[in-house]
Amino acid sequence: MGVKLIPLIYDMISIMFDNRCNYKEQIAVVCMLRTSQFGENFFFLFFSSFFLRISSFVTIISISFYLKMDLENIDLASAKRVIKDLESQLEQIKELGEEYEIQLEQTIENLKEELINKESQIEGNKKRITALEIQVDDLENEKNVTNNKLQNCTVENDKLMEQNILLEHELSDLKELMHHLEVKKGSSFKKAIRMENESQLNLMKAVDIIEPFQISTSGSGLHIKTLGRDSNNSARIQITNSTVLSTTSRKPSIN
Repeated sequence: MGVKLIPLIYDMISIMFDNRCNYKEQIAVVCMLRTSQFGENFFFLFFSSFFLRISSFVTIISISFYLKMDLENIDLASAKRVIKDLESQLEQIKELGEEYEIQLEQTIENLKEELINKESQIEGNKKRITALEIQVDDLENEKNVTNNKLQNCTVENDKLMEQNILLEHELSDLKELMHHLEVKKGSSFKKAIRMENESQLNLMKAVDIIEPFQISTSGSGLHIKTLGRDSNNSARIQITNSTVLSTTSRKPSIN
């Protein structure tokens, strides 16, 4: 800002101390050019108005000095003309100063409004930042809770996988044991059936060898008589007082 003000101040001072009479108009032009170049800024308008007032004061002093120097040589008409020009120039400077004051006041009002808007924006941004910080904290807490749950789920999943592996091994062992038992049971069952068949076959063979016989009593005697195929040639034991007690017969064959 100071670098931008230096050309404006330099131009005004150089014009004020110039020997030309219309330097106040040049100061106004310079102020207008400088302010239009750098925008309607508070500081430029302030300095332009300030230097216009200084230029008016310097104009009065310089004209009074020239009038004092040429007082003996100037006539009344020239003096009136100079006074009229001076009044006209002072009126122009006054009008220009009033315009700059109006612009300065307008600029101040605009700056106040901008300041209020900026403060409102800053306050709104602070509230938004606070709300975002709260949201960030909540998200961090949720993230921590989620991470803890994830870790617990991971540990539990690992345990379940280990149990699943153990159960698979146990199931495999049980299947193998059941297969072994089925094989053993099948062989034992077949062996038992074979042994039973052999015992029945042996029994049938024994029955075929033994001939049926009849025991009877008559009085005080006991008669034993075989009932073979050739009953006429069968052996007979006679005991007196025979009475039939029981009779044996051939057992039917088992298919």
